[in-house]
Amino acid sequence: MSSVELDRAFHAYAPPGHTPAAHLLAVRLDAAHSDLRKAHVAEPSLVREIAHRWGFTEHSLTRHHVRAYGIAPLELLGE
Repeated sequence: MSSVELDRAFHAYAPPGHTPAAHLLAVRLDAAHSDLRKAHVAEPSLVREIAHRWGFTEHSLTRHHVRAYGIAPLELLGE
């Protein structure tokens, strides 16, 4: 499959205006959010570990998480 065909296929099924990069960010953010919700320890080092696991810096995870979920990762963990 060529990149043009892949692009067409993505846009045929993606929400209007959604780019592949935005979709990938949303998938990574959702996975990080899921890991945060499953966490049993409220430690800043855990936020850093989860951020790195999903390809974020701690700062970028916090920024995207607040934008998407309205709460910072540390607040979600109870800190």
